[in-house]
Amino acid sequence: MVLEVEQHKFKEDWGMNLVNRGLSVSETVIAVIEFAATVPRDAAKILNVADKLCKKFKIPEKRLWQIKVTGLAKSKQWAQLRLLGEEKKSPPGGFAKFAKAGIKFGLGPSEVNRYIEMVAKADERFGLYLANSQWRMAAECCKTDPRKVVEVKLLCTNESDKAFCDEFLRGFST
Repeated sequence: MVLEVEQHKFKEDWGMNLVNRGLSVSETVIAVIEFAATVPRDAAKILNVADKLCKKFKIPEKRLWQIKVTGLAKSKQWAQLRLLGEEKKSPPGGFAKFAKAGIKFGLGPSEVNRYIEMVAKADERFGLYLANSQWRMAAECCKTDPRKVVEVKLLCTNESDKAFCDEFLRGFST
């Protein structure tokens, strides 16, 4: 009931209908964040509304960050996503969610790599580089494990990347 009141208020203030769509609190916040992309002049105000909804409904910090990352990436608000990533040295849930959202919603590979490089665990970075089709970065990430380098080589689509992997593999046989 309280959520429906907030959805009505958003419709009155901004003209976007969130009422009777059966949205959860998280889905409502994501919809508000996405709507901000359609009104660049008022985006900051609309994103502030999303923050207020999160506070009002006491969304836990880790979930809040996931919602923001998803909403910003889905609506391709890359500059806002970057600012969010810079808010904390180690965001709740880590930088992997930034990279995954960037890959899923079409952020350029070099910008996705920026987030991947901030992921602490090498195995997680490896998987993200593979998902981002960054074969050389994936090979460098796992250069102590020949099986993973072979895995990268099998996924490579061009000869120069395959040769790059072969160089690593030659190092294992000596």
